[in-house]
Amino acid sequence: MEVTTLTRVYRYDGIDLPVPPHLAGDADALRAYHSTLYPAILNAEAVDAGVSGGVLVTEYRRAVGTKGGLGSKRILSDAQIDEMIELRERGWSATRIAAHFTEQGTPISAGSIGWQCLRVGADAPPRLQGANTQATKPYLRNGRVVKPFSPEDDTLLKVLDMQGFNISVIARRMNRGANSIRGRLYTLARRDARAEQAAGINA
Repeated sequence: MEVTTLTRVYRYDGIDLPVPPHLAGDADALRAYHSTLYPAILNAEAVDAGVSGGVLVTEYRRAVGTKGGLGSKRILSDAQIDEMIELRERGWSATRIAAHFTEQGTPISAGSIGWQCLRVGADAPPRLQGANTQATKPYLRNGRVVKPFSPEDDTLLKVLDMQGFNISVIARRMNRGANSIRGRLYTLARRDARAEQAAGINA
């Protein structure tokens, strides 16, 4: 008997969302990724909507009582993401980019711009890049204690990532949040890219 494996798609507000291959099969990691596109997904209910059009559909549905507004839709369009990348690579700071979009009618914080730039690999020109710094002791951020990644943590994280473990598994293994692991992987990738760029410049 032939067994047919159906592809699973993730849908929000009638829109089929992208599923990066390295996140496929990891529902928690996909939710975190999709919430960078549509922030309301972070608190939405993931519902198995069955088979539609030959695919399995998981649908994100806003909880009853959730209000609309900025949190219920994607903040930056694809065109704005492209513009953000161009501005960052021209040397604009996250604060300046955020002010630019806010003035155009799309309110967004510098922190969100920084995260999006980190996510897509957009970086400032080498002459404007600051030194790579890393806290060595726990510190407070928005009233919460943050535990920095140690060199040993970074080594373990890279090993687990290279071995193909998904974000959720790595997060449980390292006793950290999925977004913390994802952000650190983005940071390490940027650090490696800067090192390669510097090596090319100095060669």
